Amino acid sequence: MSPSQTICRPSPVVVAPATPTWQRANTSSGGEHGRAMSVMASEAAQAAALRYDPRADPPAQSSDNRKSSSSTLQTTTTTASAPTRSQSQGRPPWRTERRYTEIDDHTWKYTLNNEICGQSVVGFGNVPIPSKDNIAKLIDRKLSIRAITWNINEKPVKTLDLLSDHLEHIPENILEDIIIIALQELPPSTKTFHEDALAIIVKPLRQTHNTLISYRAWSQMIFVFIKKAHTRFATEPMAKFVPASTIVKPVRTKGAIGVCLRIYQRWTVIIASHLSHATPLQRIQDYHKIMRSLKFSTLCSFKGSDDIFHADCVLWLGDLNFRITEANTINWKAQLQKPNPKDIENTMESDELCIIRKKEMAFAEFSEAPIAFAPTHKFELNSNDYVQNRIPSYTDRVLYWSKSPNWLETIAYNCIQKASQSDHRPVYATMRLEVVNKSTPKRFNSDRVSDDTVSQSAVDNIRHTEARNHLIKEFSSQT
Repeated sequence: MSPSQTICRPSPVVVAPATPTWQRANTSSGGEHGRAMSVMASEAAQAAALRYDPRADPPAQSSDNRKSSSSTLQTTTTTASAPTRSQSQGRPPWRTERRYTEIDDHTWKYTLNNEICGQSVVGFGNVPIPSKDNIAKLIDRKLSIRAITWNINEKPVKTLDLLSDHLEHIPENILEDIIIIALQELPPSTKTFHEDALAIIVKPLRQTHNTLISYRAWSQMIFVFIKKAHTRFATEPMAKFVPASTIVKPVRTKGAIGVCLRIYQRWTVIIASHLSHATPLQRIQDYHKIMRSLKFSTLCSFKGSDDIFHADCVLWLGDLNFRITEANTINWKAQLQKPNPKDIENTMESDELCIIRKKEMAFAEFSEAPIAFAPTHKFELNSNDYVQNRIPSYTDRVLYWSKSPNWLETIAYNCIQKASQSDHRPVYATMRLEVVNKSTPKRFNSDRVSDDTVSQSAVDNIRHTEARNHLIKEFSSQT
């Protein structure tokens, strides 16, 4: 059986921009924005990285350039032209005729002609720039996230009814904007497991969410669902699998699936992993191999590096397999629904992950919300009894990192305490991620621009024949 990938989000219309005739911004200088600009100018899905020079008239375009541009675009023979200059003032018309609006996309500033703004203006990844109305719909400019991890112990797909029921009992007005589900130990004999699993999990989300990505790699799988209103503000996700060992086997494969995407203004990396069960040293080695090997070209294009810590936030969830090393006499079965905080505190003193993080041997950069639930492993099947002669442990965890401590906050950290065919309990964390830095776009001429300017669907893309004539992108530093 080989890894398989299913991306259920419809692909946006991609139109390659022809090389404009205006002066291009200098991309030879250092810094991530210069590198991002160089790459973005050459890729079909991105708007050209340009800086208009108002001090000089645009140079004439040669016939060779026109031929090259039209062959690249394949949709038009119209050549790009710079904005008309005000002859009396000797400067671009938006300074005199006041017909332009500036939209800030955190890294880029887009200046556009108000008269053609019935369609959406797209930025990096062919994703539309959110309008004032779009941003106003976000509570404190944040999106809510529910991240769930579960080792299903190679049990049939019907085992996932537990997760479907869990999501179904969340009121629709409370259900998070983004749902992430990581599964480990899928049954290797079921070739259609990933399709059947998606059909079960998506039932309670069908009316509210779209499937952004569904990705299976051997015995691991990850789903990412996003509310329909936010789907068009997310880039196409990139997914990769990193095996922990050099020889990959289809049964209980150890390693990690990484997903990278940009949602509004936040580059987000999601890592769903199943680390080795043998020794703590092996789990530490797994962590460092994943960190070395998990690289994303889209992140490099925008941030100048493919290292995951160049993203804005990272979520790491899965069966990390870290154990409690010291036995205790705590009756956890009697505390499943309401465990004693003191017992948890004493137990966590011998938790391998906590010890390793304190010693900065692995996961030192990551944070974890306080644990307030009973250990999630190892249970007797279809029972609330822990397996005898095994120390109950917190093997299933959700960790997080963000570039700014104000961007990501945890709301809840818990497990689903219901007996199942698995020897693990599902663990989930709910969070809020700030995805927009500025509450409203700046407007040069607010009396001439309606509130719904630049707010249509991403699939109604502005044609690049118009964009090159009316859209001027000015390079700006990150806020």
